[in-house]
Amino acid sequence: MRFRRTGLRAGMPFVPRSLKSHLLRTGGVNPFGEPLFRVARADFRTIRCAGEWAIWAENLTTDERGSLGISAAMKMATKGRPVPEIMEYLGGVMKVSPEHMIRGFIDRPKYGLTGWIVEKWQPAATWGSPADWNMYHWEGKSALGPYPRYGDYEIVAGPSPYLPSISDVKQAIQTNFRDIDRRPMSAAVRLQQMIDAEANVAAEKQRALVARLDAQVQDSPVTVCGNRLSLGARRVMNQLQEKIGIRSQYHA
Repeated sequence: MRFRRTGLRAGMPFVPRSLKSHLLRTGGVNPFGEPLFRVARADFRTIRCAGEWAIWAENLTTDERGSLGISAAMKMATKGRPVPEIMEYLGGVMKVSPEHMIRGFIDRPKYGLTGWIVEKWQPAATWGSPADWNMYHWEGKSALGPYPRYGDYEIVAGPSPYLPSISDVKQAIQTNFRDIDRRPMSAAVRLQQMIDAEANVAAEKQRALVARLDAQVQDSPVTVCGNRLSLGARRVMNQLQEKIGIRSQYHA
């Protein structure tokens, strides 16, 4: 039987055949006929795990899905809307709830990272026995998802914003062979990996929000001479930043 679960969501960017061939020649195959090493995008890498997940209405924009409504708030500020009105709008946006919650298994980001990575296949025994794996529960279900009886791929290099070259891949494989599995794995480590991935996703979302906020400031006409924000717009900016957990940066 071949290794069926790739753990890659649909739409994974194209990997050149020359790179795949090099990986196959250099690393060989696993017991299921799949490459021992592979190149993938970290942000397309998934694992199946148990938990409670929010499902949002399709007509809601990303900005409206439990977020801050930054874009709309800034448009209101540029039109001179009163700060209390803007903050009331923001309060309403933050109260928007998902349509329903899924309690159970779902595919989630494995690493919570963005960019190209090199992964190596690891056998099921890497994570211990099924009993070890199933020690971690969520409402009676295995928190780690189904036991990886066909093994799974783990990151050995990356992430990088650029598709690795054959030289990059060769170096990554050589380093891995010299330093055989220097990072011990286990069911406990897998659980920690899941926790770290969710933290990475949350951190990335906050960075994106801050970047959007800064971009709105740069593009907004609600500035006065000396590149200083007007009093009302500055208050909006400061309160937006406080809502996403960072100190105010826009001063009079």
